[in-house]
Amino acid sequence: MSNENEEVGVEEVEDIVEEKDDEGNDTTDYKALALKMQGMAKRFQTKIKKLAETPPAKPTVETKSEGLDYGQKAYLVALGYKDPAEQRKIEEAMKSTGKRIEDVLENPYLKSDIENMREINKSQVASDATSKSKRTGTSSKSEVDYWVAKGELPEDVTLARQVVAARRFKDSKGNPFRK
Repeated sequence: MSNENEEVGVEEVEDIVEEKDDEGNDTTDYKALALKMQGMAKRFQTKIKKLAETPPAKPTVETKSEGLDYGQKAYLVALGYKDPAEQRKIEEAMKSTGKRIEDVLENPYLKSDIENMREINKSQVASDATSKSKRTGTSSKSEVDYWVAKGELPEDVTLARQVVAARRFKDSKGNPFRK
């Protein structure tokens, strides 16, 4: 309780002890005690006025910005979490659990989710690389390029017209020295 009083600026007042002489008569100097108490009351009043005049200290509220800050992103990149999707996953885990980034990264479920994401990304990159290679599979019989390469005309009339137009275009762009 004394800590509470010190914070507010309240001092504890000592009890009045009556002084007696040898015969038992009261010899307490009440006038001196009253002056002493009056001085203490004035000090308390000035302290209260000062506290009332000063505006209350604004509580510091930590504002949470959206997403990870630069320090957290740098920390994740240093640990090997460079993919933005992985960083979003970690951020979501931090928001849902309310834990710090270090604690979230120790979670085995989060680690396995990120490993699964990496495996899926690897397979997608591999499939994209094979689909973009210069080797192409055989064209279907409904494509113009197939019939131009084969050198024949299809039975479908509209497709045959497209094939003829493609051949003419190809011949017009051909070798100019070949006439």
